[in-house]
Amino acid sequence: MRKRLIGLLAAGLLAAGYPAAAQYDDGYEADTYTGDADGEVLTGQNGYYVPPAGGVDFKVYTYAGNTLGLPANPRGGDQFVGSTTVDATLSRAQKDLAYGDGTGTWTVCFDVCAGAAAANNLASFSTQNYGITPFQATFIMLMRWDQEEPTTEWNADIVYDDAGGNPITAEIPDVNFQDNPSYHWFRRCATFNLADNSIVELTLTDLVTGERFVYAPTGWYLDGGSAGGLPPPSGLRLFCGGGVGNQIGYDNVTVCGAAGDADGDYVCDGEDNCPNQVNKDQADADGDGAGDACDNCPNDPNKTEPGVCGCGVSDNDGDEDGVADCNDNCPDVYNPGQEDSDNDGVGDACDSGEEDCTGLEFIQMRCKLQQDGTIIVISKLFNGVPFSPATFRLDGDPQTDISETIKQNGKAKVKFPNLVAGQHFVSMLECDVEASITCGPQP
Repeated sequence: MRKRLIGLLAAGLLAAGYPAAAQYDDGYEADTYTGDADGEVLTGQNGYYVPPAGGVDFKVYTYAGNTLGLPANPRGGDQFVGSTTVDATLSRAQKDLAYGDGTGTWTVCFDVCAGAAAANNLASFSTQNYGITPFQATFIMLMRWDQEEPTTEWNADIVYDDAGGNPITAEIPDVNFQDNPSYHWFRRCATFNLADNSIVELTLTDLVTGERFVYAPTGWYLDGGSAGGLPPPSGLRLFCGGGVGNQIGYDNVTVCGAAGDADGDYVCDGEDNCPNQVNKDQADADGDGAGDACDNCPNDPNKTEPGVCGCGVSDNDGDEDGVADCNDNCPDVYNPGQEDSDNDGVGDACDSGEEDCTGLEFIQMRCKLQQDGTIIVISKLFNGVPFSPATFRLDGDPQTDISETIKQNGKAKVKFPNLVAGQHFVSMLECDVEASITCGPQP
C-alpha cells in the first residue's frame, strides 16, 4: 500500500504531453517517427541506434492495437517505443545527446509501462556511456520485478556509485517506489549535479492516479563517486532485459538543465505546474493544471485568480453586457448601465414593475423583549405577489436590508434583532409599503 503522498499532478498535465521546453523532449509521435500496431524498427529514426553492446531493436508502436498489449498512456499521444525480449539477445536503443556544456544540474524523465513478465532485470533507462570506455558521469534507473509478486509488480530501483566509486545496485529505500503494477503507466525522474557528481533527487509519478513521490538520497553518486572528474554523459539508452518474454514501453523522454528549469525545483519547465515558483511536490488540489503554489484559487478547478466574482464563482457574462452575472441586476438581459429606478435590486431592463405588487400590501409589526434587554422587531407582509422578491429595510438604513421571497400565500416575514426601545419603521422597498411600531416599557 502506498504511503506518504507527496503530491498530485494536474489533471490537465496528465491528459496531454508536455510542451517542448527541455533540452530534449521526445514523445515519439508521427511527425518524427514511423510506427504501427506491430511496431516499426526504432533504429535509424531520429538518431537512435543499437549500441556496440548489441541487442534487438526497439520498435515504435501505436497505442491503438499495439501487439505488446500495453494500455494507452493517460497523458495522451498516439505512439510509444517498446520491446519484447525474444531470445538471449537483449533489447537496446541509444541516442547521442549533449548535456549542455557538461556542467550544472540536470533532470531526466521518462514514462514507463511494464508488460508481460519473464525474469530480472526487466528494463532500464540510463545516461551513457555507462561502465564502458570512455567512462562518463552516468547512472542507471532500473525496473526490476518484485520478488514477492514477480509477474505482476516491479520496483523502481537504481545503480549508483558510493563515495569510493563502487557501483551499487539497490532498491530506493522508500516503499512508494516499490510494488508498481504492470500494464500501468508511471513517470520516473532523476536529478543529478555534474558539479559534485551527486544524485540529488528521484521521483515516481503514477500517471493514472496522479500520485507523486519524491526521494532525496545522500551519498549517492554518478560513476566515479565523490571524486568525480569523469566527462559528462553523452547520451541516453533504453533497455529491455531479463529473459525471453519481458515487455517494456517508454514514452515522453525529457532532459533539461538549469536553462529549462527556471525556478530550480528539479521539475523541467515543460512539465512544471508552477514553472516560475519552487514547488517540488507539484501539489494541485483542484486538478486544474496550476500548482497550489501559484494558484490563487487552489480549490476552484475553473479559476486560478479570483477575478470579479471571487474563487468558486464564475466570472461568466451570459448577456455580454460587460457586467459579470454575479453582479448583473439583469443577468439574462443586456443592460450595461445597470439602471434600477426603484432600487429593488432588479434592473429596469428586466423588472416587471407593478406586476410585483398587488396594491393591497400591508405590514404588521410586533416587538419581542429579550432577557438581555434588547428587542426583536418582527415584521410580516400580507397580500404580496406570490414568489416575488421582497426587500425589508429598518429605519431607512440600507445596511439592514433583508431579502425574502414572498410565499404562495402572499406572506413574507423577517426579524430585526438586537434593537433598543423606541419607535422603529420597516418598509418593503419593492412596493413602497411602510409600517411603524414603538417598542419598550409603557410609561
